Amino acid sequence: DVAPGALRLIAGKPGYESVGAAPAIEMKPEETRDGVELRLVRWSTMSGIVTGDRGEPVAGARVQLLRLGYDGGRRHLLPTGFPRQTNDLGRYRLYPVAPGQYVVSAALAGFAPAESDGYAPSYYPGAAQPASAQFVSVAASQNVDGIDIQLARAHLARVAGKVLSPDGDPVRPTALALNTSVRSASAVRLSMGASVANDGSFEFRNVPPGQYVIRTDRGRSQPWIEGEFGTLPVVVEAADVTNLVVPTSSGSSVTGRITFLGHDNTKVPAASALELRPLVVDVDAAPNSVATAKIHDDWTFEMSGLNGARRLTLTRVPPGWSLQEIRVRGIDVADRALPFGRREQSLAGVEVILRDRVSELSGAVVDADARPQAGAAVIVFASDRARWYPGTRYMQRTAAAADGAFTIAGLPFGNYYVAAVAAAKVPADGDDWQDPAFLETLIPRAASVTVAEGDKQIVRLTASP
Repeated sequence: DVAPGALRLIAGKPGYESVGAAPAIEMKPEETRDGVELRLVRWSTMSGIVTGDRGEPVAGARVQLLRLGYDGGRRHLLPTGFPRQTNDLGRYRLYPVAPGQYVVSAALAGFAPAESDGYAPSYYPGAAQPASAQFVSVAASQNVDGIDIQLARAHLARVAGKVLSPDGDPVRPTALALNTSVRSASAVRLSMGASVANDGSFEFRNVPPGQYVIRTDRGRSQPWIEGEFGTLPVVVEAADVTNLVVPTSSGSSVTGRITFLGHDNTKVPAASALELRPLVVDVDAAPNSVATAKIHDDWTFEMSGLNGARRLTLTRVPPGWSLQEIRVRGIDVADRALPFGRREQSLAGVEVILRDRVSELSGAVVDADARPQAGAAVIVFASDRARWYPGTRYMQRTAAAADGAFTIAGLPFGNYYVAAVAAAKVPADGDDWQDPAFLETLIPRAASVTVAEGDKQIVRLTASP
């Protein structure tokens, strides 16, 4: 028996994958639905041989697919699928592989053994830099063979130094990593870890040429405390880079109060219904793990250990409420990048103001023949391109229901584009749908709306095929 209401059917079989989004179905009481079709296609695969610069097979090389995607405000080659290792004959086989275009990378584990001129991460067919790689196209149910990669030699450097506290004392951090800088022109982000000795010294081996940042952190004892953090930019060229000092900082703190403005003070939500976070603006200058403010029973809040530029924002807002302002010394700083890292950059008396007036944009999605388009993607984004940053409040996405209806609530006041697109035409991976290049393609066929505080609008959209 199937309960009445909206549902989606999903089918699976070993060695096969579903095609497209699961269809949305609206079941009525005691209804019987026949003729529902779910398509499955056989996995695609990719295979080949990894060789050295003299043509010898390389065993134990790690082979990884990379796809061009949008993440952290930039387009990168992002790892996708499951990496595999070559066997004793240098052969590899990747599966399952989704249809698409890929760059294929191969690297020795840890780029070992350590040597000044060794094999760097390489890209099909034998490039040392991803910019020189060839894309490989994979269709549905296709076995792509002969994708042979020759490892490229490059000068591999040693990067060494010490992690020191503000007082010059050695620090043994919880984590230490060398990452490709967001300021680098490289399309691939490399990440390497290293251990730290008792005297604070560290060493990264076999580092290819590039622009990097060393990041370290320790002492995160609570969700609202980011702990001690340090960062240092590094450029690796032909020679080893040594005698570095990565200074740590205890960061800045933020304290304040949350205020509710409404007509009925009895409907103030529970503290667990809110989430206040300092979103990272500069990935190079902040840790991976971001604090979540501790909200007390009296609606005061606190967080500490903040480093780098941040945007204070509510990442979870209770139903029936919307963020009106975040005030610092009487100035609304909601959505502004604020500097943190030093004690004197701490903020006290921050006012987070919510109001019980929530904007709502609703309507229906139809096709050219006015038929409801179940599952169509509805994307709302600010007309001001300066609002197109990671974690923005000025961008939302939802899917049309079985009858084509949709609702998007809580948009800040401003001017927006609203577009409806067939789900299959929207990038399915991560934040790809927020890629400015994709958003630009939606503008010519998008509707324009102006959202005011507490405003409720209805818009009818025709889905692009």
